[in-house]
Amino acid sequence: MRVPPISEPYQPTVGAMARLHHDLGSTSALGDPAKVARVVLEVAGMAEPPLRLILGSEAYAYATAAARARAEADAAWHYLTVSTDRDDATGR
Repeated sequence: MRVPPISEPYQPTVGAMARLHHDLGSTSALGDPAKVARVVLEVAGMAEPPLRLILGSEAYAYATAAARARAEADAAWHYLTVSTDRDDATGR
């Protein structure tokens, strides 16, 4: 991917993503593009493909960490979530 020069105010956001994409193209990336292609073709032929497809151990680590953080945040605000139910709806 070719990225034009990024101005200073955008370095923390756009610049970080550009660096990430550049780094993923290096030999340090764990994923094998040929293996990804095989899996994508396999999934395309499935009668019931997965709802979400996480490919690679790095992606799995990021996805599970994000899901865990989201679940913890949801749990922290559970009392507000259920506070909007009708009084007779939740058996309180």
